[in-house]
Amino acid sequence: MQRRSDNGNWSLVGGLMELDETFAETAIREVREETGLEVKLDYLVGVYHNRHAQWPNGDKAHVVCAVYKASILSGEPRIDDESLELRFFSKEDLPELPSEDYREALRDYFQGIRNRVL
Repeated sequence: MQRRSDNGNWSLVGGLMELDETFAETAIREVREETGLEVKLDYLVGVYHNRHAQWPNGDKAHVVCAVYKASILSGEPRIDDESLELRFFSKEDLPELPSEDYREALRDYFQGIRNRVL
């Protein structure tokens, strides 16, 4: 997980899609950019919605989030300007996540649910 530099909250690693990217391509690129890690995607956990996302600058959006389970292929974790900290957590030690889509995705992941599309 990453502790974001824009709001100090913990979140899943991710970001916005580039033009002509798929969900999977975006996930791999964002992990590389934000953590320095190369990953392979094992499976889609699901597609989730945050209908009331708001950023510190006041921007609002309905965010659609595709969450994957991935395995690290190579690299060493490093933060970029979007992160204050990167950390792996056990299920018991997960920090509070402010967005319902991430909380729901983690519940599904720990329950073994795959390919949920809401």
